[in-house]
Amino acid sequence: MWVAKWNEVVFTDETRICLQHHDGRIRVWKHRGERMLNTKHRHTGPEPGIMIWGSIGYHSRTPLVPIAGILNIQRYIFEVFEPSCPSGFGHSHISTG
Repeated sequence: MWVAKWNEVVFTDETRICLQHHDGRIRVWKHRGERMLNTKHRHTGPEPGIMIWGSIGYHSRTPLVPIAGILNIQRYIFEVFEPSCPSGFGHSHISTG
């Protein structure tokens, strides 16, 4: 029966956690005596953060794995999935879609 197969399924996910507190205020640096412009200033650079990956299964879970840089499928398989997931999962079991 298909219900018995759920104990063979592993769910994986990743998320990015922002390390900068955002309180909704806009801060603008200007020199003393300099007037404010009527435009809104917004930071457009990369926000400090960390990407975290983890998985859960019917009887198990993996430790959270920090991910540095850009993650492609090759890095995912060899640096994240294979070291973290239980043995016995082959590449044919990985869904990339």
